Amino acid sequence: MEKKFVAVLDESISIGVAFNALAHLALSIGRFASNHMGKEKIVDASGVTHQGFSKYPFIILKANSAKIKKIVQDAKKN
Repeated sequence: MEKKFVAVLDESISIGVAFNALAHLALSIGRFASNHMGKEKIVDASGVTHQGFSKYPFIILKANSAKIKKIVQDAKKN
């Protein structure tokens, strides 16, 4: 089974609020799910070093609140 992080954001909220929520979620994943983090450091093509890259893809989706409720209910069943 392929692992990935998925965030589903409410499509009715402003982009600023959505990005703020996403930033807090990403920081929490990095802090509390450290076993899901990949390389401690990675150097990009321009030679800049970055820290804390995830082992898994981080997919960002949007949906209406009713769909989000269903996604949460289905996730709790599994």
